[in-house]
Amino acid sequence: MRQKGISAEDQHFRTALENLRVKACTNEDRALFRSRVVTRDGVLSRPELADVSVITALNAHRDAINDIGVQAFARRYHRKLHTFYSIDRWTSDRGTKSTRKTQLESDGSLNPVRVNNAMCMEFQRKLWDLHPCLTDHVPGVLRMCRGMPVLLKNNEATELCATNGAEGIVYDWHSHATPDGFEVLDTLFVKLVNPPREVQVDGLPTNVIPITRTKTRVKCGLPDFEKPLVVNRDQVMVLPNFAMTDFASQGKSRWMNLCHLKYCTTSQSLYTCLSRSTSFQRTYILEGFDDAKTMGGLSQGLRREFQELEIMDYITRHSHGNTLPATISRAYRGKAIRGFLEWKGNHYVPQGVHPALSWADEGLFLTDTRSKADTRSMPSLGNPRGTASYVRKKNDRSTINNVSNSRKKRTLDVKPSGTMKRRKRSCRRLTQGFIWDRINYSCAYDSLFTVVIHLHLTSPAHHMERVRDDLRDYLYGVCPVRFPRHGAVLAAVSDVLEALFTPMQYYGLSMTSCTSCHAPDTASVSRQYRSPIFYITRGVLEVAHSQFQTQQTFVEDMMQYTFNHAVPGACTSCGSHLHSNIKIMNTLPFIFLEIHLMRDDLPRMIARGSISFTVRTEIVTWYLRGVIYLGGEHFTSHYIDDDGVSWYHDGMITGRTCIREDHYTNLNLWTSRGRTATHLIYWSGQ
Repeated sequence: MRQKGISAEDQHFRTALENLRVKACTNEDRALFRSRVVTRDGVLSRPELADVSVITALNAHRDAINDIGVQAFARRYHRKLHTFYSIDRWTSDRGTKSTRKTQLESDGSLNPVRVNNAMCMEFQRKLWDLHPCLTDHVPGVLRMCRGMPVLLKNNEATELCATNGAEGIVYDWHSHATPDGFEVLDTLFVKLVNPPREVQVDGLPTNVIPITRTKTRVKCGLPDFEKPLVVNRDQVMVLPNFAMTDFASQGKSRWMNLCHLKYCTTSQSLYTCLSRSTSFQRTYILEGFDDAKTMGGLSQGLRREFQELEIMDYITRHSHGNTLPATISRAYRGKAIRGFLEWKGNHYVPQGVHPALSWADEGLFLTDTRSKADTRSMPSLGNPRGTASYVRKKNDRSTINNVSNSRKKRTLDVKPSGTMKRRKRSCRRLTQGFIWDRINYSCAYDSLFTVVIHLHLTSPAHHMERVRDDLRDYLYGVCPVRFPRHGAVLAAVSDVLEALFTPMQYYGLSMTSCTSCHAPDTASVSRQYRSPIFYITRGVLEVAHSQFQTQQTFVEDMMQYTFNHAVPGACTSCGSHLHSNIKIMNTLPFIFLEIHLMRDDLPRMIARGSISFTVRTEIVTWYLRGVIYLGGEHFTSHYIDDDGVSWYHDGMITGRTCIREDHYTNLNLWTSRGRTATHLIYWSGQ
């Protein structure tokens, strides 16, 4: 916290902020906050608040306040306002090396037919009229005068303390006029306000730095168009600093803190705004706040995150004081917390932990608290050297087999001995893939089709590449942008998956209901699910790791969280929490997991051999049968046979041949020959 006051009110303010951080404010805390509420007229009547930047929750409100503040500042100090325009051109470069992102951006944005990339004046004026919140926070028009406060919006030079979010005032500028008579900034000289250290640039006063015009790829949202326009904008990356968002205010200490809290959506947003203050008496709240955002407790996942941070803080203090046992690892967070629990026990709470975060009663556990007898282990694609964890209990196996008798028999099953039985085939196993088209790049199709054909064929099909090319021609006719047919241009595997494997009818339906009385939430809209692609993002990874503490079932736990998880809001009948549940109505032949993670996050996950869900009244299992990789703008794949053996294929290097490697449990499936996994392919055998 940044509070420096020593009065009784300041001490109460610190306590109230601590309670707000964990969403456990008392009536006295809320009364204290309300005592600092001022009206709009009250702000205008206070000279000390004239140039104070307002912290608000919405970017649109930030832009509106800035527009008013610029005009008021010029009138108050009798300064002449100067207007500087950006230079915009249509973009022609991809802007990213990710094929998937490029295809999505091309399909989701306007790219009009044109002779060159010059912007016509009609469009240029429309773009200039947009507020920065609609142009990725890069202003089309900057109105400023000398002495006006500004906020840097780009990491210009960290060695000069010119970082995103740094505050300053306009010192001077260099500009020129275009042939059309519009003034354009070349260099803006900004004097930094309270930088971490003094900055001295040759030929300039202390703390004055130059900021040059920067070309940026900007997505512009025009109200007259359904899709945004992507342009290259040349502009100095600053905004007027009469308002900032709660996100931009993080890390700042404010002598005068004026907050607009009406549209803050969470207790963390309220806490961020109010905790910037250095004094209670210099804190002002504009137009009040929502009391419901200050009480009720944190969500389960966020509360667990705060608890683990308290433990890490305790471990760090003891490590610094050389009083930490040698048995506690400091290399990884999970190992450190596990060592702490073994050292202190599951119910020990360090001194100073907020009562709302205390786990003294319920205890803190890293793994599932169910007994081993209640824990089911899903079957894998093979018998990894007789490991007992891959053997299903006899009772569970009998239940599954009884349920599955009424439908097509699965490809794989588990015997009591733990060995896998395989569907009998009359022909030898297929070990061939597709040959890469070096003229019209086909690796996105080769990597996917090589996996799929091994699930259905036992001998090479005639003219495999001709069938592939016929399908490419068809998709090209459907959408030439998403499925390029000619030249050295990649298609995105995800687009091919959606086009070929999305069923005609939806397979799942989401329903929101109360966790206590099970009453349906009438305000929620049911959603139909048709896409077989599920996404593993960093956000999903963090939520899943905070709620499911074992890597062995992470993929299945992540899917379970996707199908059944808590949602914001409260039941209108009893006031309890709401949760969303997706009911699977029909079995999908395939489930595809698309991975959007950095390479460093991949070792935190385990590629599980199977995942199971209830479809109506039956339990259906999908088995891992393939992995697709991307690197150097080229797709490759592994397919996994009935025995769990992984086969590598790269149509550019290996041609039609597939190379036998090892059992998939003995391999690092997240990377292969310098490429990173992008998709996991699970098959139900139907």
